[in-house]
Amino acid sequence: MMSGGGSGGGTVLWWVLVVVVVIAVAVAIVFLVRALGGSQGAQRGQGTVTSGGESPRDVAKRRYASGEIDREQYDQLMKDL
Repeated sequence: MMSGGGSGGGTVLWWVLVVVVVIAVAVAIVFLVRALGGSQGAQRGQGTVTSGGESPRDVAKRRYASGEIDREQYDQLMKDL
């Protein structure tokens, strides 16, 4: 029969298993957060569409048309984009 001491090899194996599972869950959470955050960050970083659905060129055209920027600034923006 088993004694109530509980310091056998099985106990150590359970603790190792628990640590491995906790590490695996933490790694999975990190990858999930990066995957979800990374796609949004990449979209923002490319500057293809702003939150209003306008491209950067559309924003520059609108700003030039409304008089916020002059022709020189507009040309520089278009050159940079």
